[in-house]
Amino acid sequence: MKAIILAGGKGIRGKPYTDYFPKAMTPVNGKPLIDYVIRYLNSFDFIKEIIIISDLSGLGGQIKNYYNNPKTSKKISFVQDSQSGTGGDLLHIEKRIKNEPEFLLWFVDNLCAIDLKKMYKFFKEKKSTACIATRIKRKESDIVPV
Repeated sequence: MKAIILAGGKGIRGKPYTDYFPKAMTPVNGKPLIDYVIRYLNSFDFIKEIIIISDLSGLGGQIKNYYNNPKTSKKISFVQDSQSGTGGDLLHIEKRIKNEPEFLLWFVDNLCAIDLKKMYKFFKEKKSTACIATRIKRKESDIVPV
């Protein structure tokens, strides 16, 4: 299965910091935000490739530079953001996921510890067309630092 990370947002709410780096590279405990997502995805055997969609010609190029010498066991590839939203980006990479029976879509600014293995198993057992993770409520005391 391929995992697609959408990292092309402008990060408007993160200004003035995002004037200098993309929100995916926002430091959290000394590491870029995207690094937590990639390390988490790497922990699942069924994820074989990670595709990062970002504005590579702009600040998003910093992500590609950071992973130029991948520190991960998974294959990481990069695609230029189409600037046409989530649906447009998926259409933009349609050829890369066309022969995949499933794919995982992750927004770079969503940090969570969802059990992807359990979710994937449930998805397969139910023979679903799609599976979306949401939350009903969140207590700040439930957040565990990584």
